[in-house]
Amino acid sequence: MLVAIANNIYSRKYLILALALYVIIGFFIAQASILNISSILLLGVTLLFVLNIEKGIIVFFLASQSIQYLEKAHLGDYSALEIYGGCVPIIFSIALSTIKREKLLDIFRDRIIQIYFIFIIVSFLFNVFLAESSLIPQSERIGLWLKFVNGFVILVVVSSVFKNTKQFNLLMYAMLLSMTIPCSMALWQIISENTVYLWHGRYHVADAFLSHPGVFAYGLGLLFPVTLFMTSLPGSKRRQLFWIAVTCFQIILIYLTYRRNVWIGITIQLLVWGALNKMWRLATISSLVFLLLLVCFNIDLYVFEERFNDLYVFIANLGDSDLLYSNHYDRLMSGRVGIVKANITAFIESDWLHRLIGHGFGQADINPFSPILGLKGSHNIYLSLVVDCGIIGLFLYLALLGLILKRAWGLLSSSNLYIKNFSKSYIALIASYLVMGMATHLFHKLTTGVWLFWCFTALLLSCNKLDEEGPD
Repeated sequence: MLVAIANNIYSRKYLILALALYVIIGFFIAQASILNISSILLLGVTLLFVLNIEKGIIVFFLASQSIQYLEKAHLGDYSALEIYGGCVPIIFSIALSTIKREKLLDIFRDRIIQIYFIFIIVSFLFNVFLAESSLIPQSERIGLWLKFVNGFVILVVVSSVFKNTKQFNLLMYAMLLSMTIPCSMALWQIISENTVYLWHGRYHVADAFLSHPGVFAYGLGLLFPVTLFMTSLPGSKRRQLFWIAVTCFQIILIYLTYRRNVWIGITIQLLVWGALNKMWRLATISSLVFLLLLVCFNIDLYVFEERFNDLYVFIANLGDSDLLYSNHYDRLMSGRVGIVKANITAFIESDWLHRLIGHGFGQADINPFSPILGLKGSHNIYLSLVVDCGIIGLFLYLALLGLILKRAWGLLSSSNLYIKNFSKSYIALIASYLVMGMATHLFHKLTTGVWLFWCFTALLLSCNKLDEEGPD
């Protein structure tokens, strides 16, 4: 057995370089005197990549949510998660060396892969290499750009390795099981009343001991379509009851995260999924009931009252020039009005060249907001992209998502029930993804959003390939 393993490693000699790199990085992570077990886990994932890429990917996504805990370990100015995230493209890219040249060329003929690759190149050239602002360190720009690179290499490698429904199911089970540790931690926080107080929202939430409650909440939200897909597959009554129970459990946990944007995302997923399954009435009723329960059984109704009051004030004063030209209304919607206004103003006041190519990654985070808010960040991925990457970058990324949605829509007519149901779940996911992006930086800053979304997208491309090949 050892000889076989040695031969396998030798035959993939290029991957040894990645293993050596990860051993060094793992050593430094271990020196942070926190989360040493995670560093060992990361090395184990890498070892599996060397021995078997498919198993390595499965274990990587099985550990994906636990890997987020590395954000609490800091090595100088960088978190261990940032360092690890920078190495993910390396290990996935080296894995490409094991794929046959013909197959790799076939993958890059896909229009979706081509558009994403063009976006990666253009954004590096204009928004990292040629970016002019000295207020943002180059390392920070590279870090933001690498988040998009993470999505690209995951899309390419996963779609090239996973070819059949059995592999698809294993990977989706791994993604769902990755929430086991965070969910257990969150439940313990809730039961023991050891939750985190958010001053700007005036409420307590369970953050699963992660760096931010949103990491846990968006992880649950992005994985919800996987659960919907599993409930749609034919099987025994016991299996159906199991997945219905999992769905209910997920909804309860999503409610307890108190992430309103995720609540909206789940509502959209239920509506879209129900509509595609020709269950408009059931989807509408269940979504409305879900929202009603959120309002009626929420401990702190003051927040809802404040939101509706802010919305009323905003609409009632649309004709007031102070809404645009003063900071009198910047506090509305927890400062979101001021944030949106600052980024729109920054874009309008830019010269035509920077409107086209952007100011560079990170610019949307430092645009001046009302001093009384003390906030930073665009909290809107579309504004973030148009300020950072310009009209060209925003157009390329939206074109990419549009092509993906078109591909998923085309699979609705597949004769394969598995592929058809998967496409329905994916359309529900991307619909919520586009809407949730209006209130957060889901596309690139949240590592959870990058890894899970592009893995699910890779499976969509594999489903498309499987549908084109037809039954054996």
